[in-house]
Amino acid sequence: MVGSMIHERCVAMNVDYISLFVDRLNKRNPVLEPFLFHQPSTIEFMEKTRSFWPDAHRDPELMAKLAMAPVKYSCFNVYVVPFGITYEAEAFGAYVKYGSKTAPPTVIRPVDDVSKIKIPNDPLISPLDIVAKATKIIKENDNTRPVIESMSGPFTAIAQALGIPKTIRYLMSNDDKLNNILDNVTNFLIELYNSLIELGGDIIVILEPVASLIGPKRFEKLSKPYIKKLINKVKVPIILHICGNATPLLEKVLQISPNAFSFDHNTKLKEAVNILKGKVLLVGNIDPVSVLWRGTKEEIYEKTKKALEEGIDIPAPGCGLAIETPIRNLDIFCKAVNDYRKEKG
Repeated sequence: MVGSMIHERCVAMNVDYISLFVDRLNKRNPVLEPFLFHQPSTIEFMEKTRSFWPDAHRDPELMAKLAMAPVKYSCFNVYVVPFGITYEAEAFGAYVKYGSKTAPPTVIRPVDDVSKIKIPNDPLISPLDIVAKATKIIKENDNTRPVIESMSGPFTAIAQALGIPKTIRYLMSNDDKLNNILDNVTNFLIELYNSLIELGGDIIVILEPVASLIGPKRFEKLSKPYIKKLINKVKVPIILHICGNATPLLEKVLQISPNAFSFDHNTKLKEAVNILKGKVLLVGNIDPVSVLWRGTKEEIYEKTKKALEEGIDIPAPGCGLAIETPIRNLDIFCKAVNDYRKEKG
């Protein structure tokens, strides 16, 4: 596949591809390769691996097989686990329904009150142990490509555990109750991330999608300090992801200074380039639905190259893949990235 060219060249030259990839992230150097960072599953990948949702969310062997599918059957060079953002919430006491073949896990019975959220002593308590076991299995099968741990950030973990409506009520009435627990949540996540790193995780993606709903002032109080603490305590590259319109938060992202910032098509790329370019790598921002799933061959190719020409440093879907995305569309995305890299020499 076209996406494996750099990896194959590294193997042929006896160069450690993971170290090369991680080094580029640490030095904030662009990585002009097709990239996935969150939710890499599609129906076609499930069919090829015989690893289907919802079982692949709870069985580490199936999770590992499905995570490896984009490398084996398409054009990518990274493995991503898990495939949803409810694992931390479930560990905190929320009840999760694991969906269906086409529906992701969702919290269906949140924790009643923020005071009832229980922060476990063991960072690999169920169901987080499934992610840990899948990571280990992937590394045992292929230790030449990075494993990305795509995990909830502190505020998103709390919002998932409480449910969005209840979280919004706390924001309107008494956000100190949220602030008071976030330090404990962050300490738990530090232990979780570092445990996953010990088992083979090479890069952490902090998923903080709820941040785009709370505005810059509350982001400053309820998200920014905790993400900064995570970055300081986790010794691998960190990619921060905020979907939705994160344009008002870009200055805050600069102050956090992750290795890279992932965002979708709703964030203004021009603004992201003006504020972050050269200081924080820009990841994204190809629309996973209207372009990668439903777009024509020409649209996928043109939108991908346009994003690169306008300043994207690491080309990727702007969020998780739509489950119906055809592999042929992903291959067109990869071709556009590789053609652009060749043009740039």
